[in-house]
Amino acid sequence: TLTADAQYRRVTINTLNNVACEAISNVLTVTVNNVTAGTIAGDQTICSGSSTAAFSSNADGAGNGTIIYRWEINTNMTTPSWSTISGATENIYNPGILTADAQYRRVTINTLNNVACEAISNKSNDQHVEQRGLRSHQQCTDGDGQQRDGRYYCRRSDHLS
Repeated sequence: TLTADAQYRRVTINTLNNVACEAISNVLTVTVNNVTAGTIAGDQTICSGSSTAAFSSNADGAGNGTIIYRWEINTNMTTPSWSTISGATENIYNPGILTADAQYRRVTINTLNNVACEAISNKSNDQHVEQRGLRSHQQCTDGDGQQRDGRYYCRRSDHLS
């Protein structure tokens, strides 16, 4: 297994009447396409119908060629099934408004000499969406709701009065 670039050549030796003659072939270079995934920022918890903060890059992916990114999403927390997010090709990503839990990961793609190699970020972003009901301030029994955008949200444990 190669982890660094290497060069090879063949030496052909022909012996005739105890006289050895050598011929050296051309040099063949094997270039190793090195790619590292980098890391993305951590988990977030939001209210249903709210936007997350953009997923930032703690460390960008790296390689010895041209780097591009592909973001993927998983919404099946029991049996993960990752899907490509169309158009998400930057080192950061903002999913916008969410209404259900989701996981995100970034794939770094390094293309060198027309060979693309991939590395998956070592951290997936778990986006936890809290299902909060829209209530009036007077209806929250513990008065510990949140007002946002002119509306009042009770915590899930609140009961209507």
